[in-house]
Amino acid sequence: MEKLPGLILTIIVGLAAYFLSQINVLFDPLVLGILLGMVIRLIISSRPLLLPGLEIAPRLLIPLGIVLYGTNLNLYKLSEIAPLAWLQLIVSILVIFWLSEFLGQLLKIDRKVSVLTAVGTAICGASAIVMTVSAIKAKKEDAGKALLVITFLGLAAVFIYPFIQKFLLMSESAYALFTATTLSQTGFVKMAALFLSKNAETLALSIKTARTVFIIPTLIILTFIFRGEKGEKTEGKIIYWALAGFILTGLLFSFIPLLIPYATIIKPYSTILWTLALTSIGLTIEIKSLLKNLFRPLILGFLLLLAGVTVFMFSYWTILK
Repeated sequence: MEKLPGLILTIIVGLAAYFLSQINVLFDPLVLGILLGMVIRLIISSRPLLLPGLEIAPRLLIPLGIVLYGTNLNLYKLSEIAPLAWLQLIVSILVIFWLSEFLGQLLKIDRKVSVLTAVGTAICGASAIVMTVSAIKAKKEDAGKALLVITFLGLAAVFIYPFIQKFLLMSESAYALFTATTLSQTGFVKMAALFLSKNAETLALSIKTARTVFIIPTLIILTFIFRGEKGEKTEGKIIYWALAGFILTGLLFSFIPLLIPYATIIKPYSTILWTLALTSIGLTIEIKSLLKNLFRPLILGFLLLLAGVTVFMFSYWTILK
């Protein structure tokens, strides 16, 4: 019973974030969840009555959120993506991760913050960051920094990208590839692509699905790299069982004909659960301490986003044009 008040607060704030996200396509529910969670934490501070529930909420919600998020993989659509898009994704991911290691040391940023920022920038935003936290034994504050960075930069890019498209006279397919391979959050990709057309949005979201798939090999590699490091206490093997469930869910709802139609039905509930999971993290983060050391991670995030854009522009001027 002592955990009930914190759990109820998590559910209330998380549902509020989800329903607020329905107002505008630009409002990503996962980002709203963690931001609203941090704001509420700032207001209520660390009240003893809520602490037991707030501590247990991420342990319950994150593994379940990871498993159900597998319904977003749509693996059967991967064959529809052009080889050039795959090449663009792979090169961007490799460049961003290499730069994050180099620039992170140069800017004297904690290595785990650099990795989380790279994961969020290169793969699939908030979801990838949260999945990676346990794999590299990072702190929730590290995740908070990375999430704030990619959210701020992604939001700014959404309003800048249409001007880039007009200036370069990009085609629908080229602009879809541009948004899908360089913007982190699905909501940002959707909004930026919709500035041009509905067709651009559809194509961009299909390519964005391919980016999500890269979280699987990325987590395996990062787990191996950080296997000997100490960090925040994790739930041990639970997170790895959750990742196995994530892959299995993706496979089942992608290739079992009987289940494929149900993926669309389950996705909203998956998003709600994942929003609650992100909210539970936000409610455990002290935003005051987070904002004090955000400048250098913000610089890193900007340079990583710029690197992704540069890789795209190189292929655009040498191949797409």
